[in-house]
Amino acid sequence: MNKRITKYPLRVAVLAAMILLVFLFSACSEVLLPSAKPVSVTIDEFMVKSKDKNGANQTLFSMPAMIGVPKAVSGDVIITEEKTEGLPIVRVYNLTSGKLLRLVDDGCPVGFVSDHLENPQNAEGVFYVNHFNIMYICNADGEEVISTYHDTEHPPVEDGEETLPDTPIFTDSLNGFAYNGVEYFVRDGAVVYEEAHPLESDYFNASVLYKELFYYISDTLVFVFDASGTLLYEYHLPSYAENASIFVLESGDVFIQYTYTAIEGEEYDFVMGDEKHKIVSILADAAENSETFPLLSFLVTDLHNSFTDEDFYEKYTEKVPNMARVLHIKNKRIDANESLKDTVLSNALLELFSLFDVVTGALDITRISEDRYLVTTAAGGILSAGDGRQIGQLNNYRSITEKFILTSGAIYDHDLKLIFDLIKEDFTYYTSVGENMILSKVEEQTVNLYLFTGGKPIFLAEASKFHPCFEGYIIENENGFAYYDENGNHLRTVAGEIVWIYEKNEKDITTLVGYLVGDDGNVTYYRMQFTTVPTVE
Repeated sequence: MNKRITKYPLRVAVLAAMILLVFLFSACSEVLLPSAKPVSVTIDEFMVKSKDKNGANQTLFSMPAMIGVPKAVSGDVIITEEKTEGLPIVRVYNLTSGKLLRLVDDGCPVGFVSDHLENPQNAEGVFYVNHFNIMYICNADGEEVISTYHDTEHPPVEDGEETLPDTPIFTDSLNGFAYNGVEYFVRDGAVVYEEAHPLESDYFNASVLYKELFYYISDTLVFVFDASGTLLYEYHLPSYAENASIFVLESGDVFIQYTYTAIEGEEYDFVMGDEKHKIVSILADAAENSETFPLLSFLVTDLHNSFTDEDFYEKYTEKVPNMARVLHIKNKRIDANESLKDTVLSNALLELFSLFDVVTGALDITRISEDRYLVTTAAGGILSAGDGRQIGQLNNYRSITEKFILTSGAIYDHDLKLIFDLIKEDFTYYTSVGENMILSKVEEQTVNLYLFTGGKPIFLAEASKFHPCFEGYIIENENGFAYYDENGNHLRTVAGEIVWIYEKNEKDITTLVGYLVGDDGNVTYYRMQFTTVPTVE
């Protein structure tokens, strides 16, 4: 589930140009909140080192258990239809597992709830079967979660009044849908609860689960609930708040900042233009319903952690609880020459260290292989090892893979050792495929393509018969299309081109499902899986 809802700026353009000064208020006194002294942190301590891949990382195989022509896809679920002499057979499959969820051969309506909503994502994967006046609504795993009598011709009567409308009505609700006026909450293809559930609340319905608490955040307010639906903490921004941001820290505490224009004679924190401004910062322990009021020496304009990004710790180590972008203020003035600073914040809002403490002058760090990182500075790129050793300057590059660095006329390894001279060998770079490269060469007025894995280039085909395919490639031939992984290993030959209809990303694995219509009209489904490897282009 996407959790990127931590920051809610009211005026982003102004916010990015401003800065904050901070003290920590206790019940009796003000205490200066200091910044931690710069520390020495290696790139390896700052960023996670990914493991090397071994062998082919892309597979392709047919799914013979799936039958029928694809009719619709929603979330992880597909509906297919098979024509027969009698009524068509409708099947519902889960595309992640390949499991048959439902078979309907009596002509009863089958469809997706999402097809009836203005926001289809509110009910992705939830499907219904209207089986002879019984409406079944099912999760993406096939579980029946709702079944209700629905006779459109003779609806049941209670106290002289019809209890159901003539037709089922699906409408949007917060993070879910309503069926005949009853609201249901959907999470990852599963109907979680209905309106009568003890957790019923429009706020709860749109909230995000994190560390056993539920957070609802909008532009102007915060609600935090426990697992039973009890409201633990709430905060409403005042009407005079300007440039407000709301964040959830890695600890689960809520961090709120806003500014307002100081009135004549009032103390102020900084000047912008002709106006004086006050800054308010709030650090709330939602579980304890308590607040402290720090006034920081910086303004946080952006912040990421395990709340905002589920894969946060697949990039950064646990030494990085919160990665923030900040602006500082000095002498109650904004220095227009000072750029935004990427810094690591503790959950107590202390500045632990910045990218400058990892690599002097660093503006960004990107992992390009097991122990090599591209560090971007104002002066250009630096190729560095995980222990901080600088391998060399890296500015004149066209492409970087897990194995190679390409310049305008040569290919180098990750120690900047020349391994292939394109100009001398009369080759031209064509594209990258996974960790390897495709090179082109004009031979007898034909552009031929070669796979380069580190040794002598391997002939593939004419350029017109080559098709990139995720981390591999396709070679068109007299039999149809032959699929290969990035190392040139043959995966499968298919008599026709696959139409991809589904994609799912789980950590470092991407799964795709597609279909191919044969000359006989039959449909064959295929599943392709490959590892997702970060590359620099």
